[in-house]
Amino acid sequence: MTTDMHPAEGASRPNRPARTGMRGGLLIRHRVLLLPALATAALAAVFLVNQIAAARTTRLVDQVAVSDFGAWETYAWLDETLIDVQRGLQAAVAASEVRKLAETDSLKDAALARLRQAAVAGALPPDAAARQAAAFDGYYTLARGTTERMITSAGAEDLTEQLAAMGQRFNALKASLDSATAAAPRTARARFAAVRASQRQAALAQALTGVACLAALAWLTIAVIRSISAPLREATRVASQLARRSRRDGHRDLGRRGRAAVGGDARHGRRPRRDSRGGPRRGVGRPVGRGAPAE
Repeated sequence: MTTDMHPAEGASRPNRPARTGMRGGLLIRHRVLLLPALATAALAAVFLVNQIAAARTTRLVDQVAVSDFGAWETYAWLDETLIDVQRGLQAAVAASEVRKLAETDSLKDAALARLRQAAVAGALPPDAAARQAAAFDGYYTLARGTTERMITSAGAEDLTEQLAAMGQRFNALKASLDSATAAAPRTARARFAAVRASQRQAALAQALTGVACLAALAWLTIAVIRSISAPLREATRVASQLARRSRRDGHRDLGRRGRAAVGGDARHGRRPRRDSRGGPRRGVGRPVGRGAPAE
């Protein structure tokens, strides 16, 4: 069987590695290797975003638990302690016993120690704790001195101004503690709102990161499929063309052989054999003369 092939089609082409359509001409194997690498990078990106969001949320929750709740607890305890000190001073005056002031002294020391602990633990800023400690100590120093003079003088000394100043300091310190106690829950609610906002932002960032990574994976997967399927389609097309050309050339060759056989029978006095349908069998004939009966 003969085939008429164009020299350019029949010529052997140098074996070149299949290249992708990406800018930079990455090989197919390189692109395939990029798939697990990109998947790993996507997981790492989502994990990193999750860790950043979790760290921010944890920081805000710690601020609520330590700072806001600790501040509210400290201010509420100081407010109760201030009332207990005032009642202790009044009880000492009513009993006319200076030794009862030792109880109020211990309450004052406990209040100052509580403020120092709150500053160290982070429940209160150091400057706020120092201001509250100075205010509490200033009030108690004035109140204790005035109470002791009232007990020892037995009413002989005029302490009107001292009592008025003591009342003013008590009211100012009580108002400051009440205001700080009421502000702590508001701050906590604001931080909880920030926590919810942080969680929403984290969810959005994770979703966007996941969508971006999935889009990159889908693009790379499609590119790999195209890189593999394009040579296969080209090979199939060339094979189909070769098959059609081979069939056409085979039919042409059989026609030439049939015509040659019929021409040879005519030149040698043979008649072509008939097939079952009455048509001549190509290339087959029987002699007519020299002892052979004609059909």
